[in-house]
Amino acid sequence: MRKFPIIFNIIIPVIGAIGLLYYYKGSTRKGTDIGLGEGTICYTPSVDQYPIHIMSPVGMDSMKTGYQHRGSKPVILWIGNSQLHGVNQFQPGQSNCVAFLFHQLKATNREVLGMSYPNANLQELLMSAVYFSKQVPVKAIVAPVFYDDMRETGIRNDLHDQQMLNAIANEPAYFKELKEVNKLLVDTNTTHTATNDYNGIRETLQDRSERFLNNKFDEHWVIWNSRADFRARLFNDLYITRNMLLGIKPNSVRKMIPGNYQDNYAAYQGLLRYCKEKGIRLLIYIPPIRNDVTIPYDMKAYQAFKDQVKTDCNNAGATFLNIENLVDNKYWGMKKSTGSFNGKGEVDFMHFQEHGHQLIADTIFKTIANW
Repeated sequence: MRKFPIIFNIIIPVIGAIGLLYYYKGSTRKGTDIGLGEGTICYTPSVDQYPIHIMSPVGMDSMKTGYQHRGSKPVILWIGNSQLHGVNQFQPGQSNCVAFLFHQLKATNREVLGMSYPNANLQELLMSAVYFSKQVPVKAIVAPVFYDDMRETGIRNDLHDQQMLNAIANEPAYFKELKEVNKLLVDTNTTHTATNDYNGIRETLQDRSERFLNNKFDEHWVIWNSRADFRARLFNDLYITRNMLLGIKPNSVRKMIPGNYQDNYAAYQGLLRYCKEKGIRLLIYIPPIRNDVTIPYDMKAYQAFKDQVKTDCNNAGATFLNIENLVDNKYWGMKKSTGSFNGKGEVDFMHFQEHGHQLIADTIFKTIANW
């Protein structure tokens, strides 16, 4: 190893990375669609070419521009996970929940704007609610509370946006119990302190050469442009491999992770407090889940979770809905096996066809029509 440091530290990793890029060259799905399963795609609507539903703070400027062009109406923010943007058996011209509710609200001189992420945890949703309400006049928030997402933790890189971090840093009372969020804020401050160190190499040979190579690859190598999608497929394959090794199936009971659950429930309570103290109306709902097969939850724990969510919601003066049985089983999707590479399709507990989106939008509209 000592005699061949360049071979082992540079050449072999580069060859391996290029090999993976070519291996995944045949993948035609976008990275945002891979985790949704076959037959379900990511759909985020726009109005007059301006997005009304985004999946990253990067789209906020364009969304705000469209919002201002439409007259800067009072905003209802709808936040969530991939159930909000994933449409099973999507056909051109179809819509999702956000688009349906947007058109229903036109007569009320209000509009809905959406923000969602795959596998979004409640810590991320709280961050999004605070950030969004600093960008536009949010009068109400609609938010699902998924039992399955209580297992998730961490703050995805897309949310390391400086404007978002500034927004939550100005509202520390709602994040004081959230370890991942506070760690991110500390790390960000440390990074800013070290910015001058990086500025020293900003125009060095290293920086110029990296920009040159990246630009040339973007111009002349199609595979390089698709590396984010390939990376998503690689992680999905690792996920399938893990499930194969551990014998995890779609209806395997998903045990709760106590620490993650506590952090996410603290974020839920933070959202309740934030909306109450800022005068923002809040609608919390238990989201749809298919019931034609055994769901992958400990039913006793799931029921206790729903009861506690409802109790805390009502105590905070927010509105609670349980729509877990709203979408008929025939509208739910199937997805590619997550337990093997050659297995048959499996039931999808998260995503449904357009009609399911219409049903949810109709139910939400009836609840908030007179707000």
